[in-house]
Amino acid sequence: MRPLIIISFLILLIGCKKPVSKPLNNFITVCGYGNSNAQYYGDEIDKSLFISGQITNQTKDILWANYSLTGEKIFEKSIDLGSDEIGIMFKQSSNGLAALIGNQLKNNLTSNGFLLLIDLKGNIISKTLIGEGFNTRVSDLLEISTNRFLILGEATKFGSSNKQIFIAEIDLNNQNKIIKTLNISKDKNLYLEGGTSLAQNLKGEIFVFGYTQSKIDGDRDLTFGKLNLNYEFEFDTIYQVKDYQEGQKMIALPNGNFCLAGHTAETDVLHNIFAMEINENGNHIWKEQYGGELHEGAEDLILGKNGNLFIAARTNSFGLDKQKAILIECTSKGKMIHYLTFDNHPNIYINNIIETELNTYLIGKVMTGLNENEDFIMINASNF
Repeated sequence: MRPLIIISFLILLIGCKKPVSKPLNNFITVCGYGNSNAQYYGDEIDKSLFISGQITNQTKDILWANYSLTGEKIFEKSIDLGSDEIGIMFKQSSNGLAALIGNQLKNNLTSNGFLLLIDLKGNIISKTLIGEGFNTRVSDLLEISTNRFLILGEATKFGSSNKQIFIAEIDLNNQNKIIKTLNISKDKNLYLEGGTSLAQNLKGEIFVFGYTQSKIDGDRDLTFGKLNLNYEFEFDTIYQVKDYQEGQKMIALPNGNFCLAGHTAETDVLHNIFAMEINENGNHIWKEQYGGELHEGAEDLILGKNGNLFIAARTNSFGLDKQKAILIECTSKGKMIHYLTFDNHPNIYINNIIETELNTYLIGKVMTGLNENEDFIMINASNF
């Protein structure tokens, strides 16, 4: 990573067209999939990049696409489950398939989660709907053993405005589902709660990062808890500050601790990026905030191969209400090393970050000005 400079971009790939000359290390790929509200997620499998999200046909379907490490689209496929669907995220499973979670919207009123096991060409091997009887939205996925998956999100009972943390274990070996809804608030009439991120430590214990929000004051606080074998909280911790917080990502660290990232209005009502390390009991090791003068927040977090933390974030601080992408590199103790901004298009929203053997990629969506939709964007951020 280079020190922060005023970054100018060399755009080599626009509109999913193969470049005439050989691609360089620095590139931005933009591709329209006919959406205005999609969320895109990517990861490396077999030395290429796979993308999930949403693509619009007659209905809104799940996008499954494959790109080279130089930003060229290899193929795309739409997966239709019979309604409007969106792919949220995926992980390569232990049997070499892709486990993909998302949400299915029915009649613009109710939403159910789903788990698909697909091959790398997007062919469905198994399909499991999640959350019947609730209005559910899923957010994270963890394979806890071969063909056994834990899925996290939030659920609302029909006719109620209260949200609960939602846990589902899907055992494809035995075709079995375990569904749990959990509460942190002691007042069962006053809660808005949900799960954001899952992590498993080296002992196989499961931890949940989420939020809890009082209907009275409107402030959202971060939560961290450990699940027992029955998928109930063995303990939970609320990180309460005077204003709104939004948790996005939790990762397990090699030392047995966890790093959390997201948005916080703890010291700035307009929100800063935050990252913090906690131990397995939820106690703070360190906490840092990053940002400028306007609304900012972390969207994803990874531990780099060099031992540093990389944070993908968004900001409005460096332009006139213009959303920009941020990549922050910091030490394992949160001390910032590099802070890069990407602003070649207005309103770049980054969803996640990928590190391959040689490069670091940002995945998200962008308003290109070519149409009224927000398009998929992939940025090779390694050498800017």
